[in-house]
Amino acid sequence: MSLSRLRLHLPAGARILDAGGPTTTSWEAVTIPDPHSTIAANFDSARRPHLVADLDGPWPLVADSFDAVVSFWVLEHVRRPQRFFEESYRCLRPGGILLLTTVLTHPKHAAPHDYFRFTDDGLHSLSRDARFVKAETVPLLEGPAQGLCAAASPWLLFPLVRYLALTLARGADLLLEQLAPALAGGWCVGYILLAEKAPSSVPWTR
Repeated sequence: MSLSRLRLHLPAGARILDAGGPTTTSWEAVTIPDPHSTIAANFDSARRPHLVADLDGPWPLVADSFDAVVSFWVLEHVRRPQRFFEESYRCLRPGGILLLTTVLTHPKHAAPHDYFRFTDDGLHSLSRDARFVKAETVPLLEGPAQGLCAAASPWLLFPLVRYLALTLARGADLLLEQLAPALAGGWCVGYILLAEKAPSSVPWTR
């Protein structure tokens, strides 16, 4: 599965919160209907977000005010992931969607800190505890060869080299799946999570 296969079904004029953005690469892969407006929130003012905010604490945003919250490769850098889910839920309108990506087997990387790794079970638990009614996880880069490729990515300095390495890794994983499926299963670099707030949710109050 890749982000390029995702399409967010949102109302016209949707308001989207990019938690940890502004993000470019991941956004380009996801199909977002137009027109829409996006607000990026980040603790780092150097990235020029629309809103400078600490994602570990209460978000300075009005409840029930966004149609979607998106967050790409940020959750592992958040000290209080449950609070992140709760604030995402609070800021979403009834029927709103949380879309995020996070890592499971990727090497440690600081931005400025790297705290956690998440399984699909862990992401479902965080979603349930934050009162999301639906949650679906999809693995990213399945297979041990692709996992090794992701681990080596800091040393693959050129985009063409990374592309060729990943292409070869995908082929190796497909072959391994045919020859030894027991060895091929259970591996992935990370997950996409899609979670939905109930359409008839009672407005959030602190």
